[in-house]
Amino acid sequence: MPEGSGEYWWAVKYKCTEVTRNKIKRAFLELTNIKPANKIFVKEIIQVAGISRACFYVHYENIAALIHEIGNDPVKSIMEITEEKKYTADMSREIACNRALAQYVQENKKTVSILMSEYGDPDFLKEWHIHVKKQVLLRLEKDHIPINHDIEDMVEFAMNRVFDTILQNLDDPFDEVFKALNIMDKFMLCLVVSTHYSRLKL
Repeated sequence: MPEGSGEYWWAVKYKCTEVTRNKIKRAFLELTNIKPANKIFVKEIIQVAGISRACFYVHYENIAALIHEIGNDPVKSIMEITEEKKYTADMSREIACNRALAQYVQENKKTVSILMSEYGDPDFLKEWHIHVKKQVLLRLEKDHIPINHDIEDMVEFAMNRVFDTILQNLDDPFDEVFKALNIMDKFMLCLVVSTHYSRLKL
């Protein structure tokens, strides 16, 4: 076998796997246009995707595993967007990030609504929630805010407000989600400013 050919065939196989996975995911999302996600069966997915049943099970153990993978992309995208926040005094960076996140939810509202639903991926909200909370607490720590139970409870309260807003406005989420995200960031900025002010008084 020529040098490097093993890597070539591995790359070809990986690409084929990704193509097939994307076909399966697109087929599933297409089917959600006509029926609830919990009423979709493997036989319908393979028919729309144009693959065999055996091919489906080579890539996914079951539909739950498929939904979990569909949830990976939004979580990664949300992580990338929220990592750009810095808590500047004029909140310009935060507002830009919130606009991007609200826009992402708007453009992917069908996928997000499936993942957030009772028959969606049970880990999606948990992973998203954990990530956002971690990012918020890290940013507060960078501003030398002592993280205690009271601060964590306040962050949790603000985050729950955002998540509830997203859940309640999935039909047309942009304005409400953008507003809720900005409120959460103003709250965080107030924590930073008030803590620094308290130290100055001391």
